[in-house]
Amino acid sequence: MNNLVLSLISTVLIGLGATLTFDLWAIFVKHAFKITPSNICLVGRWLRYMPEGTFKHSNIVSAPQKSAECMVGSIAHYIIGVMFAIPFVALVGNSWLQHPTLIPAIIFGVVTVLAHSSSCNLHLGSDLLHQRCQILRRQDFVV
Repeated sequence: MNNLVLSLISTVLIGLGATLTFDLWAIFVKHAFKITPSNICLVGRWLRYMPEGTFKHSNIVSAPQKSAECMVGSIAHYIIGVMFAIPFVALVGNSWLQHPTLIPAIIFGVVTVLAHSSSCNLHLGSDLLHQRCQILRRQDFVV
């Protein structure tokens, strides 16, 4: 296989692994500190309403449930994880893929978490982001 294919496969695996790590951490935090994790089904609900032309909800939690919303939300969650791996691999390069170290991955993870926290505080003019941040706050998340 050529380097491009190996880089692509590595990027997908890094994204899936990072997302799985995120999910395992959320389970730990839920049990250790009684902090409710984000409800990935709500992402699926939002996505499932899109084909009907509904992109904005006054309160996604109170919107009627859709079939397969949890599965759709989980798939989207892992796809987003892979999408986050793309800029990471672009930043660290092929040499890191050949000899990976933990520090760049941790730094990238911390930066993305801090960026999320900052965006929730600024709302960036996005109604969707504002809704998401409000949902997280209602679930006792610190954002």
